[in-house]
This record gives sequence, structure tokens and C-alpha cells, in this order.
Amino acid sequence: MKFKKDESGRIAILPFYHHVMRTVSLTQARIDMSELDEDSDGFLQHHSSDDRIERWKSHET
Repeated sequence: MKFKKDESGRIAILPFYHHVMRTVSLTQARIDMSELDEDSDGFLQHHSSDDRIERWKSHET
């Protein structure tokens, strides 16, 4: 991602902050989802996914 620079060569903090927060959020979501991958093959199984999602939701609060 490229950020616009001002005349002094600096980038604005808000677009950079949003980029970092989006990246962190996506990384955390991937980590959370990988915990649901029972056999570590990169795919989530449909069976009992509702139970896992409910446990995950209740674990967040």
C-alpha cells in the first residue's frame, strides 16, 4: 500500500493507522479461524461448526 506524502515526505497518521488496524484485525481473524480447523488442513468442516461458533462467541465476552 502506498501512502501520500506531504511536502516534507511524511505520511498522514490516520490512513496509516487504519491500514495497521485492518491488517491486525485480519491477522487475528485468521488466527481465530485456524483454531477451528480440527485437522489442520486449512479447511473448516461444516459438521458441528454451529457448536464451535457458539463456543467462540461466548468465549469473546
